Amino acid sequence: PNSTEQQEKRAELRSRFLNVLEYLTTNNQVASPIQLDFHRESSLTAARCLSVDSNFSQILVEDLQTPIGSIPTALIRTNDLTAITFPFQ
Repeated sequence: PNSTEQQEKRAELRSRFLNVLEYLTTNNQVASPIQLDFHRESSLTAARCLSVDSNFSQILVEDLQTPIGSIPTALIRTNDLTAITFPFQ
């Protein structure tokens, strides 16, 4: 059973999460690149976040830096990631 207090906490956390996503997509030219850590890759890759879908299952990134070169735009499945780091200044 969900208490009113638990629902309020969840709503606050969801609001904060959505605020972070809004910041990343609206300030992607001034924000630091995000770091993506993939399940099967040992190295991190960096990119700018352009957009995120509504259920956070995919991230659209720009200037994805990979060990074999740069990709102008890429759609990343969040299921393939173990971590996402959003460095804020």
